[in-house]
Amino acid sequence: MRLGISKSKNTVNYYIIKDYTKNGKRSTKHVLRIGNLEEVKKMAGNTDYQEWLKKFVKKYNEEHCNKEM
Repeated sequence: MRLGISKSKNTVNYYIIKDYTKNGKRSTKHVLRIGNLEEVKKMAGNTDYQEWLKKFVKKYNEEHCNKEM
């Protein structure tokens, strides 16, 4: 799973997305909505929000990828 970014005219949203193959075609699925830019900056606190996002996705993968296998 990896970090997905959805940009629109008014905001930027962050998701954890999962890549998968269905009928020979590659696709993605939104697994978890992390939040928009303002929400992520609040959750990150004093740390850099981009570094916080990387750590969040890494922690999520460690917790949830082992359960899928």
